[in-house]
Amino acid sequence: MKTKSFLLSLVFLFIFSNEIFSQKVRYGKIDKSDLEMTNYAPDPEADAVILYDSKKVEFIFDNNKGFQFQVVRHIRIKVFNKSGFDYIDFPITLYKSGGSYEKLTAFKAQTYNLVGGKVEKSKLANKDTFEEEVNKNTTRIKYAMPNLQEGSVVDISYSVLSDFLYDFTDWQYQFEIPVVRSDFFAEIPEYYIYKTAYQGYERSSITKNDITHGSGSSNYRVNNTPTQRDGQLTKTGTIDYKTKKYDWIAENVPAFKAEPYMAASSNYISKVNFELSGTDFPSSVQTDYSRTWENVRHTLMTDSDFGGRLNRKGAIKKMVEEITSGKETGQQKIAALYNYVQNGYEWNGSFAHYPRSTTREILDSRSGYSSDLNFLLLQMLRAAEIEAYPLSVSTRSNGFVNPVVPQLTDFNHVVAVAKIGDQFILMDVTGAHNPPGLLPRYDLNQRGRLFTETHSDWISLVPDKGFKTATQAKLTLDQDGMLQGTLNLLMSDYAALDFRNRLASGNEEETIAFLSQDEKEQEEGLEIISTNLKNVEDLNKKVTASYEVNISDKVIQNGDLLYLDPMLYFDIGENPFTSETRKFPVDLSTPIEEMYILQLTLPEGYVIDELPENIAFSLPEGAGRFGYEFRKVNDRMLQLTNRITIKKTFYLPEDYAPLREFFNLIIEKQGAQVVMKRAE
Repeated sequence: MKTKSFLLSLVFLFIFSNEIFSQKVRYGKIDKSDLEMTNYAPDPEADAVILYDSKKVEFIFDNNKGFQFQVVRHIRIKVFNKSGFDYIDFPITLYKSGGSYEKLTAFKAQTYNLVGGKVEKSKLANKDTFEEEVNKNTTRIKYAMPNLQEGSVVDISYSVLSDFLYDFTDWQYQFEIPVVRSDFFAEIPEYYIYKTAYQGYERSSITKNDITHGSGSSNYRVNNTPTQRDGQLTKTGTIDYKTKKYDWIAENVPAFKAEPYMAASSNYISKVNFELSGTDFPSSVQTDYSRTWENVRHTLMTDSDFGGRLNRKGAIKKMVEEITSGKETGQQKIAALYNYVQNGYEWNGSFAHYPRSTTREILDSRSGYSSDLNFLLLQMLRAAEIEAYPLSVSTRSNGFVNPVVPQLTDFNHVVAVAKIGDQFILMDVTGAHNPPGLLPRYDLNQRGRLFTETHSDWISLVPDKGFKTATQAKLTLDQDGMLQGTLNLLMSDYAALDFRNRLASGNEEETIAFLSQDEKEQEEGLEIISTNLKNVEDLNKKVTASYEVNISDKVIQNGDLLYLDPMLYFDIGENPFTSETRKFPVDLSTPIEEMYILQLTLPEGYVIDELPENIAFSLPEGAGRFGYEFRKVNDRMLQLTNRITIKKTFYLPEDYAPLREFFNLIIEKQGAQVVMKRAE
């Protein structure tokens, strides 16, 4: 009897436990305790928390298209404050290409609030849902949740049917807010072979990682020639097949915290990606979709809208002859054609890898996507008999290109490359103030892939040219603490680019472009008497900016002592690397070289009482160097030379501590004061 009772207890326990485990969060079934929650205990500072995020993927057989897959998603979010409202606003993106498309097949959403101790529900109305056409291939479904308040719980459920089996949905289980639980289930027919790749630093949050095998079936219908026996126009049947099941759960996933000077969050956020590596249908040869870069090159360069477009000269031949008339060297022709497209055509602000308009449409509208304008430049270069090729890139915000797993979908942009001898000149006409050879900062994302008619190769996007400034302040200090004199700035490469961009985005009368808007608001003691700017319009030259100034707020007077901030407006300010530890790599994007020289004439009757100590130190392996040196020129004049050089742009987390200390030492030294006293 005891044995029987024991076994019954075990059976009851198994059934009870299995029931608890199999319980699913259902749409519209809200727990009152979620509405009563005032913060999320593991992360009390979180503005919102994802209570539940479920993604279920099933394959559906369409008689005309074959297999499609449908994604059913249910996400429930608790918001604690108004900042949390931003996490409710995630659009549903739908893509189409040719006769293939993604379709929103179901969508519902509700907001729940606790009013007078009772749960109040507000349904999303059709009028609060709208479509936004991003481009001819992409549509976004946006919505505004009703009655959204601090403390609300939002429940969203939608289904998307997709033809794009090669672009299978991923499982992202980490977001910028914490996740209590994320479920993923997919059952894939044996005919489709997918590889999975894990990304991110929170794999330990996955509490269930089951991959099993099952079986499935789909009905089909085929046209039929009627016979005397059956007389039927169509026949129906059933396909039986084996399946592969992915059943995953992640729990208590911490929020993704971005760090200063990091590449796109999409490179590091935790998720699992699927890649279609092949198909294996009955009575057919197995197809291998595991692409090589040679496969990608062949696909692109034989595509009439990509490689096939490069040598089309009809619409532009005469125009190119006129633009390059009188230009004898390849460099001169490149500059002329680049300037023509950069200044004569308007970028619409959107990136694209393939051209979206015909050459004639671009010429007529004088505008287009990034790919439209850069392909127009490529066509013109080739028409001028300049060796030129497309360089496919992924912008910084789009994430890294995976060099090991070739995928066209990694790229969202294309730039032009001209070859003169052994030199490659990289060009992107979407940058309004970038000369040839200096890419916009959004292009500086590790590497791009160069595609030619015969081969492809990686091209580094880490620039040789960096942020380079040389500043000379020649000032005389009077006994009242007023500094008078000149500030002379020489800016090269990305420093010149930033200066030009500031001038272009500011007031037409604005000339203090060496200061950011925040700095301008803080520096009330700076009076500009006159300004002289040179080479602002000539993008190939260094920019010089000379200012005659009065400065009234950089000296503190205390009795017979004067305290001077010698760095004026040219110190680093705050260390961007305040955290003691680092999780993700540091990406500075460009090398840095800054030199600042102060030549100071002391007031009549004053002498130096105290000078900061001279110092010089370097980063490991010569990655950077800082030098700070005062010297007396004569009894009334002293000179400070401050130089920062950072050659290395990418630092792994294990290299973070020396970099952080490097900046700490710079800031400490730049904050030191010069003390002067009245001569006895």
